[in-house]
Amino acid sequence: GEDLTANDKIAGGPQVTFDARGNALAVWIRAEFDNDGNANPTNPIVQAAVRPAGGTWQTSVNLSVAAQGRGGGAVRVAVNAQGNAVAVWTRSNGTNFIVQGAVRPAGRAWQAPIDLSIAGQDAGAPHVGIDPQGDAVAVWARFNGTNDVVQAAVRLHDVTPVDLSAVGQDASDPQVAVDSQGDAVAVWTRSNGTNFIVQAAARPAGGAWQAPINLSATGQNASTPQVGIDAQGDAVAVWTHFSGTNDIVQAAARSGGGAWQAPVNLSAVGQNAVAPQVGIDAQGDAVVVWTRSNGINDIVQAAARSAGGAWQAPVSLSAAGQNASDPQVAVNAQGNAVAVWTRSNGSNDIVQAAARSAAGAWQAPVSLSGTGQNASAPQVGVDGQGDAVAVWTRSNGSNDIVQAAARSAAGAWQTPVSLSGTGQNAGASQVAVNAQGNAVAVWRRFNRSNWIVQAAAAA
Repeated sequence: GEDLTANDKIAGGPQVTFDARGNALAVWIRAEFDNDGNANPTNPIVQAAVRPAGGTWQTSVNLSVAAQGRGGGAVRVAVNAQGNAVAVWTRSNGTNFIVQGAVRPAGRAWQAPIDLSIAGQDAGAPHVGIDPQGDAVAVWARFNGTNDVVQAAVRLHDVTPVDLSAVGQDASDPQVAVDSQGDAVAVWTRSNGTNFIVQAAARPAGGAWQAPINLSATGQNASTPQVGIDAQGDAVAVWTHFSGTNDIVQAAARSGGGAWQAPVNLSAVGQNAVAPQVGIDAQGDAVVVWTRSNGINDIVQAAARSAGGAWQAPVSLSAAGQNASDPQVAVNAQGNAVAVWTRSNGSNDIVQAAARSAAGAWQAPVSLSGTGQNASAPQVGVDGQGDAVAVWTRSNGSNDIVQAAARSAAGAWQTPVSLSGTGQNAGASQVAVNAQGNAVAVWRRFNRSNWIVQAAAAA
């Protein structure tokens, strides 16, 4: 691994993404030390580093300005096929938390950060997407003095923030997806005064945001929405909905520019199902994974849907008999999917994976991490050929280390390798893989004094 941050700083919350050419972009939050060498939380700053395809990491740069105040939140980043990048984060101006953003035109330097949310009230939980033309859509939640509302701004168009959720009740957890034409779909959770429901709003490229609509049914709580979009603007949203007896995973689909269909249940009733994740390919085919109890153990399940078709019956990916959790799924443009999760083997938690070719059946799960110590927090990426890279955190008996394994399409998973060095704890790993198979992993590792962000690249 290669250190991206300086050794005399604290770093956290790493994110990494790729453009179509294999250029990588990493961002993180970094806190300085005071004159006595103590961690100083008053001036955390957002930093970024860029790695051209096949090249080396460039010198990290600061995105946020240290002198602007205290605090900070998770940073989010998006990059398009041309290499234009946008990052958003939450930062204090000394009085309130505000959402800021910075743009990096392809091959050029980062521009100065600008405030996206209006000062005077707290804002947070930003998310961002970008289209091939470089237009970026950011969403966040902001307090208006009475309620938290979801707001959005579009770079190069209506940069003045607009309210997406109606005032009068709290809204939170916004997510946004942007297609290749610049059409955007945002989802969030909002109270109707009695229950929390999932809502959505769409914005045609260059146009105005449409009025929000309810996706989940009223009468019971809904939460944790996620959304995916394909090249034509077809969108799929998923969330967890309480049926009055159990939490179930639901989904709704929308053809490009059309209306949302009625939500359907993906998980079976009778037991709780939570933590849905969605992946969508270039044609609009979707794969959703979640965790569900079978009455004895928590198991990972999945359901697939061809574009415009019905959802198939859910299938169990993890074996019964022990608990499984934390599923993640990646789907490439051709519809090949790989899911990863954590499962107990009776003694330790291990990372497992299963693959599914486009429109095919899920293969039997295989264990990626070794037995004898706990492993957790898997992440996965898939390239255009269906090759996959997974990363996770695993104890070596003394410390937590970051490990990785690769799989060629239709092949076997290779023996895991350790990415972080031994001797100190590492974790919070993320991985990104582009269409050509270039992979970058990032993680945090303690260097006996500080947490630093490290990275390793593979092609």
